[in-house]
Amino acid sequence: MSNKLSSGRNRAIQSTSDYVYSTIREAILTKQIPAGTRLVEAKTSRDLNVSITPVREAFSRLAGQGLLTVFPYKGTYVTIMSRKTVNDIFYIRKHLEAMAAERGFARLTAEDIAYYEELCQKSDRSYDRDDLYESIHCDILFHEHMFTISGSVLLEIWNTIKYRIECIQSYTKPVMNSRMSVRHKDMLEALRLRDQERYVLALIEHLSSSQSSMVFPEEENIRYT
Repeated sequence: MSNKLSSGRNRAIQSTSDYVYSTIREAILTKQIPAGTRLVEAKTSRDLNVSITPVREAFSRLAGQGLLTVFPYKGTYVTIMSRKTVNDIFYIRKHLEAMAAERGFARLTAEDIAYYEELCQKSDRSYDRDDLYESIHCDILFHEHMFTISGSVLLEIWNTIKYRIECIQSYTKPVMNSRMSVRHKDMLEALRLRDQERYVLALIEHLSSSQSSMVFPEEENIRYT
């Protein structure tokens, strides 16, 4: 880690373990720690003024989410996303989110629509103040809510890939240069109209547009040094 980590958000209400985890996670998503950077437990514990144990726990948690890659006898690195991995994630998303819509649309309420609108407004405010981390969080919640509404096992599957989706968004959002209310406009309108078919079409178009805006290395070109 080349720069000393800054304090995470809301440290007062977090356990030490959660504080270390959220601080490192935010630093990865905001590129304070770039992909491919080697992380060392001892240095991280000094930077955050904590013991080794919560750092070790955070590293393990982040590795399980795909944000860190661990090489035995070599070290722990911020994961470099490959083109294949990213394309696989988008392939899964398109099918998984369409399935969630099939199960969730009939359960949509006025409160759900208001929640979607609130997320767009909150994300736009984050965008205006260059808060990438909060903007990503709002975007994830927008897509996640349909899984919550569906009340199915699909939410469990979503939870296994959403951290990698956050990582992907940390690359795509800065180059897309648009508020969430604009990028999600067609999806939001379909939600208001309770039009499932229109929503899925808008969703696929949205994801395809995001996918086409990305540049990631081929697996054979990735090096951790």
